[in-house]
Amino acid sequence: MLLAGIVLKLAIYGIIRILLSNISEISLLYAPILYVIGIITIIYSSLVTLSQTDLKVIIAYSSISHLGVCILGIFANNLLGIIGSLILCLAHGFVSPALFILMGGVLYDRYHNRVLFYYQGLTQFMPLFAVYLVFFSFSNTGTPLSYNFIGEFLCITGAIISNPLIGIFTALSVLLSACYQMKLTNKLTSGTFSKYLHVTYDLLYRENFILFFLALPTLVLGIVPNFINNILYLSSNALIYSIVI
Repeated sequence: MLLAGIVLKLAIYGIIRILLSNISEISLLYAPILYVIGIITIIYSSLVTLSQTDLKVIIAYSSISHLGVCILGIFANNLLGIIGSLILCLAHGFVSPALFILMGGVLYDRYHNRVLFYYQGLTQFMPLFAVYLVFFSFSNTGTPLSYNFIGEFLCITGAIISNPLIGIFTALSVLLSACYQMKLTNKLTSGTFSKYLHVTYDLLYRENFILFFLALPTLVLGIVPNFINNILYLSSNALIYSIVI
């Protein structure tokens, strides 16, 4: 949870704060190579995620795919791409820890099993858990009205402006993320009650409290994003024009 929520974002911060600010000419020179690395990261990590059966591994690998989108947004070398990568990092910092809590802090804590096919039909006796899972899963795929959507949309738009072909591969991340995320959500929530499970309690007050305050900014910033976006615009605007100069 700490890795996906904070540590992975340090690479993006380092690229923007150190690499682009101090050696922007070299960054632009090697941008095509980084485009290829970003595309490979998106496709490969998404395909690997689709083949996984460990719940926490699925969430962890999905985080790598989103970081590939951020890389493509940054090296698009335009305002939309850089702002989008920052927004996506922030939004993913809410969604990914929430999914880790649902998989590890809730399911594993109750059943001590992380195998995907062990679970089925959780909606029947854990409806609140199912609601949070569906919400954060759709947010993770970049569904409209979530803050993730704004970040991914701006990254894709910035990549298309820079290079339409790169933009197409960036947009592919939305389809691939929907594949593995909906596979996970459908298996856990739908169907008949699994014979391997025993009926247990739904979310505790502590779990509900944490998940609610991770869901709140995801939804609110997805509807009213200007509060954060205006701040990001000023800093990104100064950065991008210093690169151009």
